[in-house]
Amino acid sequence: MPIRARPAPKTLALLLAVLLGGCATLNSAWDYLTTERPPSPLRAIELTSDVRLDSTGALLGSFVGNGTNNGIVLLSSDTGFIAELLRTRRPDLVRNRDPWSALSRYGPIRLDPPSGGQDGRVASPFGHSTVRVEEIVLRGSSCGWRGAKAEVYVTGPRSGSRAPSLRGPIVGSFQKTYGSESRWRDAPPRPSPELEDELIARTTRDMDSVLTARLPRAANPLETPSGQRLMIDPLEDIDAAEVVPVWVGSERVRYAVAIRARRITPQGETLLASTVMIWAADTTWRQTVLSPTVMLLRNGQLREFEAAGAMPLYWRRLDAISGFGMDRDYLFVEQVDVAEQSVLWGAIEVRSNDVVGAAEVGGVCSDR
Repeated sequence: MPIRARPAPKTLALLLAVLLGGCATLNSAWDYLTTERPPSPLRAIELTSDVRLDSTGALLGSFVGNGTNNGIVLLSSDTGFIAELLRTRRPDLVRNRDPWSALSRYGPIRLDPPSGGQDGRVASPFGHSTVRVEEIVLRGSSCGWRGAKAEVYVTGPRSGSRAPSLRGPIVGSFQKTYGSESRWRDAPPRPSPELEDELIARTTRDMDSVLTARLPRAANPLETPSGQRLMIDPLEDIDAAEVVPVWVGSERVRYAVAIRARRITPQGETLLASTVMIWAADTTWRQTVLSPTVMLLRNGQLREFEAAGAMPLYWRRLDAISGFGMDRDYLFVEQVDVAEQSVLWGAIEVRSNDVVGAAEVGGVCSDR
């Protein structure tokens, strides 16, 4: 019987190293696949829309809007959706003209809800609940298609019902199938004053670092005005900050931070810098939602700063809104475009930086 030769010690060591190296590689690959990573930042909130009509004329898609004691309105600036509504529901008005001249001439145009009525869901900072479409209003503008909007008026839970309040910034959703139950949103814990100060300071440092790398050499170094202290105020545009707790998973809280702060160039020009970030309480997680940008502040007026990468945008009025069918929130943001003189509302999915819905709510184009 032949005797099988034993592997030499060097061969055993080599085989062991290969096996261990393979295990380490697999472990590294698994860690890479399962480790959460910050998504790419947005440069701006675009007028993203999935709103449309199905074959029966019912609404589909997501809207942003606002809820008050007087009612709930969902908004869309999707020109394709607006034109489709006008052509299908009021073809008599567009028979001999384009939809924008028709809207300008006859607007606002009021439409009944889809045949047979339609339910949807609306989410607010307090939770989400079922609503019913009552009326659709189409508004034109003095600028043609630019500034046109659709307003979907819905009725929500009756006052005093057990359903959550739908006041404040909202996201509306119309789908073919969805659960009709109401859901309350538990308010996440506010940060301590010390943590709030730390998050603002870290966001400011990150913003300045990005701007230093992005702006031309002549604009650097940017200086902070002497004695500057940011006011915690969602309505203040200059030297202001906001810190909003958001749910990002079951029992997991992070903090969205918005900054709007003055900076001084070597030439003595005053700029307004702005950004939006999300942080974990221990600051180990850092996510840029809206990439830093700057505008020129002169004689109390904001205008475009002519430099590469200096988009004339700033962000304010942050809020967290209950997500549909998720254990995480949407981040509601108001975006001001200085060059276009427009104001947008946008809802962003906090784990991916995807814009769920957006609409133009103000600008130089007046409603008709």
